Amino acid sequence: MTNVSGNNFTMNSSSLSAYQSLEEFRYYTVGVILTPISIFGILGNILSIFVLSCPEMKSNFNQLLICLASFDLVYLQLSFAIFAMPTLSVWYTETLFPYIMPIGYAVAHIGRVGSVFVTLSVTIERFVAIAYPMRKTNLKNSLIMASVFGSIVYNLPRFFELEMVQVDVLDPETKANVTVNRIAPTELRFNKLYVQIYVVWMKFFLVELLPYVIICVLNFVMIVKIREAMKLQKEMTISRQPSLESQKKEFNMALVLVCIVFMFIACQSIKIIPDVYEAMVCDYSKTDTSCESTTTIERIVSISYVLLALNSASNFVIYMLRGNKFRRVLSRKLCQFFGYKPSSQFDSPRIGNSDSQSHHTRHNVIALTTTATTEMGHTPVQPHRSLIKFHSTRHESPIQMV
Repeated sequence: MTNVSGNNFTMNSSSLSAYQSLEEFRYYTVGVILTPISIFGILGNILSIFVLSCPEMKSNFNQLLICLASFDLVYLQLSFAIFAMPTLSVWYTETLFPYIMPIGYAVAHIGRVGSVFVTLSVTIERFVAIAYPMRKTNLKNSLIMASVFGSIVYNLPRFFELEMVQVDVLDPETKANVTVNRIAPTELRFNKLYVQIYVVWMKFFLVELLPYVIICVLNFVMIVKIREAMKLQKEMTISRQPSLESQKKEFNMALVLVCIVFMFIACQSIKIIPDVYEAMVCDYSKTDTSCESTTTIERIVSISYVLLALNSASNFVIYMLRGNKFRRVLSRKLCQFFGYKPSSQFDSPRIGNSDSQSHHTRHNVIALTTTATTEMGHTPVQPHRSLIKFHSTRHESPIQMV
């Protein structure tokens, strides 16, 4: 079975009960569980692209989120086509699957790797906006181009790993040999040097380990800087007590960062196990080019399909839970689409949350302001001149993630 990680395993059929148990496990994980996750993720990413493309949502950060949703959408569509459907439908496996798999397999890798690269790009963009708010840099176009170009170029060899072949099998009804289409690995995929260098170690360092470390480190630094800035900002208020709004924003920002990083690392890491197993155990230099797997490895492979799809589908849920503006725009657009009059709460500006205020008057949450503005009409207090004034006219607030 060839999976999204590129492992070429064969099962030892000496134990029929173990094989049947594994097939049942695949049916429920890759078929029953993966299908609704993929469908939900496809719809969620389409809605995310639609909402984030609205004029009122336009920002460098949201443009990166559109790119991320696009890669996730590609992966979820191919995940459903090459993993879930063959498990659920024998007719699909015998007819359409051999034509879709060779190309779909490579495109699925582009979607998954692109999602990793864009997640890294989003982290870099937020880090620059928070750590260097006065620096006039626009990394959006460079990060998007690097993610798209890098994911395509890196996965070009994947297009040459699988091929459709015709084999003769015995028809159980007619008892005659019939020719059917099957998917088989190419000679490139059996090359031990190719497997060791490209399939395992290059992917392990360039797509998995290095991005994971950078994402974790930068997010940790951002959280520290936000907490330090919020603490100093609270000390500038008249009452010396943090406002409820500041507490809520700090909590939302920390929760969004934790959710994104946790989902990304947890869902993406498990696919490393089959890759390392193949590199350490399989020996393609022998005449017998098959690689015997175990039921444990095969179960891990099936679970990795579900977790990768879950990661691609989870961002929409995060936007809905923590993105106030995202929810308002989505609700208003859906009401307009179905012919309902949007509720007044969708159009009424909120303190510190309207578009005009966000563009003109809202200060960056990580910044220190020269006038500590208070609610309910209190007279602003002038801080010391040495304090630096930062405005969010250059960078959108990291709290308002979407």
